Amino acid sequence: MVRRVPLSLLMLLFAYEVTAKPFTGTFVADGRPRWMEFLSLTQTELGVRGFLLVVEPDGRGGTKSETATVEGAADGNELTLRTETFLNLGSTTIGGRVAGAVLTLSFPSSSGQVTSTRFKRGGQEAFNAALTIWQTQLKAAFIKQRKIEEILEARAAKARAAIEAASALREAALALVDAGKDLERFAVFKQQLSGCQVALKAMTDFADRLDHDAQSDRCLWLRSQVDYLSSQLEYLRGARAYLEEHAVTIDERTRDFQQQRGRFEQQLRAFDRATADDPTGSVSAVDARNLDDASRKLLGAAIEEVEHTQSVLRDGRSNADVIVNNGAELYKEVSRRVSAPCRHE
Repeated sequence: MVRRVPLSLLMLLFAYEVTAKPFTGTFVADGRPRWMEFLSLTQTELGVRGFLLVVEPDGRGGTKSETATVEGAADGNELTLRTETFLNLGSTTIGGRVAGAVLTLSFPSSSGQVTSTRFKRGGQEAFNAALTIWQTQLKAAFIKQRKIEEILEARAAKARAAIEAASALREAALALVDAGKDLERFAVFKQQLSGCQVALKAMTDFADRLDHDAQSDRCLWLRSQVDYLSSQLEYLRGARAYLEEHAVTIDERTRDFQQQRGRFEQQLRAFDRATADDPTGSVSAVDARNLDDASRKLLGAAIEEVEHTQSVLRDGRSNADVIVNNGAELYKEVSRRVSAPCRHE
């Protein structure tokens, strides 16, 4: 027949065992969010042995752990433990004291100070459950922090893009101005066109006096004047050739200008995109708007200047053609009129 042991007797025996060996068991210290510790000890007549598990965040959304083997001796409620590899401190002595369900251990720190940690009796299952919850929290916090960092980096990238776009826009604007000045420097064909007009006026004035001069002067003088007209006609043709030569140069400069204009407009669009969302204020809204307005006005003025230069060039070519053709016709007419009365001279 099996006899049942009274529950009161079992509790008495358990209490005696805990009292007789107060350091036997498992203890948990919860220092979240910085650390968690699990201590397992076995106390015998020969001493106390066990291990200490220290868990800390690894900075990547998880945890890292270190386990140290401990052994020592107990004297009533007092405990002395030693470990050879505790938190990279080398050989370490740990003091402890138990009071009911609380075990307090005193650890040396890397700074030389002594810190105390309170452990409470707790099982492995409770420790693992708390550790799992903490790891989940660490992972969520890490993901959240990464998203914040990505947002900040994106904002910083936009700020850098705004600054770079502003600088590139200023450079493009200066290049645009230089292109316009370059066109203006090569617009010297206006002087040649004016010379053509003066030469044609001289030929016309002489032709108007031709009838009177042919009756009163010698044919030799008339022929010299015809030669003079011939030189004026050659000047007209040379001026026309000079004009055409510079017209080619202006065409090349205009193409360069159009390329600069294209790059300028690209930078302008890039600047608009970069400053559209710049929460860091690296380029203030007022500065961005002023630069944008000034750049667009500059672009408009430069385009007007180039179009005006092209218009003058077209008119110059047309006028030069008319002047040279008129001069050639006038020379033929004067030569014919002079050759008649001086045929036998």
